[in-house]
Amino acid sequence: MTQENQAIEIRKNSIKETTLKNLDLKIKRKNLVLQIIPNILTKKIQMTCQLTQIKRILNLKEKKNLEIEKDLKTFHLKNLKRINSKEQNLSYYIKPILNFISFIFKI
Repeated sequence: MTQENQAIEIRKNSIKETTLKNLDLKIKRKNLVLQIIPNILTKKIQMTCQLTQIKRILNLKEKKNLEIEKDLKTFHLKNLKRINSKEQNLSYYIKPILNFISFIFKI
């Protein structure tokens, strides 16, 4: 019986040691998890900040492009008006000359 009792005590001790080791491992895991979670959260926040900055930059670029397009449109419209006015002025001066030349060559 003494050998059996000794064997039982050894098993109990080994079981206690393994449970203590398991508890230590569980505590270490919890601590690691508690350390990892804030890191993950801060990375997510950083990523969202980066994404919002990228979106903001893209929106600004679009606005600038739209403003440039508007400016170009107005510039082209002004040029068209100038060209039209020049054409009208030229036609005003050239028509009488052309009429005169045509009259001369008819004779």
